[in-house]
Amino acid sequence: MKIDSTVEPLVREAFAASVAAEPERFTAALGAISERGDAVASSALELALAVNRVALLSVHSGQVPDDQQLDYLAGGLADDAQDWAPSVTTESARAFLEAVAKGSPNTLNTGDLIELAFGTGGWLLSSFEVEMTWTQFLDQILDTLESAPRQ
Repeated sequence: MKIDSTVEPLVREAFAASVAAEPERFTAALGAISERGDAVASSALELALAVNRVALLSVHSGQVPDDQQLDYLAGGLADDAQDWAPSVTTESARAFLEAVAKGSPNTLNTGDLIELAFGTGGWLLSSFEVEMTWTQFLDQILDTLESAPRQ
């Protein structure tokens, strides 16, 4: 996957706002992405979804989480989201995580998809990796994505 150098900082900022649990900053980061137009917004969403998938699989030792794990993650995500996106429910978090795990997030409502893609990305990056900072985990994932063979 070729990562656009103009999109990456926008995605990083949205993840950072989620990690920092700053709702105004998160809203502003999503606004900055949408202000750049449809092509940038689409690329940013594609990158965020790819990061979500790699992070989700990474925190489960490369395996797709089972239903019980998805339920557990959804509860944790919904609780955490109260700090950066209070509209995220356990149900919407579960649907998003399942869609990411199955590689089909585009089946979700667009409004929910955008908020969840960037918010969940920050949450996955910062909630599970103890050997490195969330930014190091993100850098590792971006390196993995860029070095993956093109499909």
